[in-house]
Amino acid sequence: MNSIGNLVRERREAFSADLKEAAKWCGETPNWLEDKEAMDDLAVADLERICRGLAISPTALLHGEGNTPTRSVSRFRSALENPDVLKPNDLRLLATASEIGLALAEVLSAQGKKSPFDQYRNLQAPSKRLQSWEHGYELGEAARALLAPQKGPISELECTLTQLGIHIARTKFSVPSIEAASIWESGAVPVILLNTDSTRVQYSLSRRAILAHELCHLLHDGGEAEIATRVTCEIGMCNWQEAIERRARGFAPAFLAPGRQIREWAKNTDPPPSDPAYLVYQLATHWGLSFEGAIWHAKNSELIKPEIANDLYASNIQTDMPMDQFERVEIGSPLLNAYPELRENLAPFMEGLAAELVVKALEDSVISLGRAKELLSWK
Repeated sequence: MNSIGNLVRERREAFSADLKEAAKWCGETPNWLEDKEAMDDLAVADLERICRGLAISPTALLHGEGNTPTRSVSRFRSALENPDVLKPNDLRLLATASEIGLALAEVLSAQGKKSPFDQYRNLQAPSKRLQSWEHGYELGEAARALLAPQKGPISELECTLTQLGIHIARTKFSVPSIEAASIWESGAVPVILLNTDSTRVQYSLSRRAILAHELCHLLHDGGEAEIATRVTCEIGMCNWQEAIERRARGFAPAFLAPGRQIREWAKNTDPPPSDPAYLVYQLATHWGLSFEGAIWHAKNSELIKPEIANDLYASNIQTDMPMDQFERVEIGSPLLNAYPELRENLAPFMEGLAAELVVKALEDSVISLGRAKELLSWK
């Protein structure tokens, strides 16, 4: 039987992390961690510190669950076609997102609730009858009708996804080319990670497309029905050529601006835009798309001809896109205002839905203040 120290070492090595990097995750020195890895048993406080650093619950580590499908580091390596893009810290971020999703599910369960997202999950294999982008359009329009059936643009997409029970966390991956990642497993709260070093994440209109893209992964993708793990990179990097990535790129504009709605909008616009460039500009500004994204969406929705779309893209038109009507709500955790001791120790990773769920559980007396502090300091 493995000693606790051996289990810790195996978990660290699964991330390909050296003692220095893993010790930093634990908030300790390399010598401290090396000593712990040589021990047959550990004090509870030390075990909890180490498990927090290695993104696994103490119970799961002690029961040998570090190699199960949901907690194995190989799950997170497989999130990209080229796993070498993901550095040890990136793998840890993905594993941490998974653990947070499970922990939040436990918080909901203590209140007699469960994650609402599971009811929407619908695993879909890549279509054999449609091109990937066409399948994405089909799924995007269906998801819009189910999840956000209102007519017109979605002005606050991040709020909409949060209301669906998705925790959206901001963090930093090792390279700016990684834009976002999605983590889901049955019963857990789904998590989307946004890379704050990505230029497209910093720009609100392209961030909307990224969030809708990740929604497609959470709804429809996964190696098996009970697990979804995806990492999204910039065009030209990583796995963007994969069928499910092309599908998600089609899903995003179809969800944000359904074809039937935008064709009706274009028909009823007074006066109807006759210049294709102006039509694309109007489409982008009214529905919350980037100008480039609006070009291809207008083409795919048969508002402009393919050759015109190619010309518009090649012309590299520079436009000042008004953004003030979209994503105006600053995502935060207002319930924390009554708990300065929690706000003081709040980790950026937990800002948003996670913090709100924890505070509600605290107010319902189903978790202690100490447990709330422990959860909200997760980073």
